[in-house]
Amino acid sequence: MLNPKKLKILEGNFLMQYPLGFADPEMVKIGKKHNVGKLTEQSKEFFSKQARSNVHVTAENMIKVVSRSSIPSYYKPTTATMKLSTDA
Repeated sequence: MLNPKKLKILEGNFLMQYPLGFADPEMVKIGKKHNVGKLTEQSKEFFSKQARSNVHVTAENMIKVVSRSSIPSYYKPTTATMKLSTDA
């Protein structure tokens, strides 16, 4: 389970680098290289309240979203995120 305190720290770090969040010009520039709009709409559909009623379908949809996303291959872990993933 993710630690909410650590997530808040990471959120703060993100907002320090990108003050406007995902609306920040640098993030918009990055987003244009990736199919963000299409994946966002697909995610809304895949994870709607009705769609989440079947845990197996939800798990399959998670795999579809992650496998279609270019962000995991683009993402470079920082010391903070590496620590977050290794802490229990």
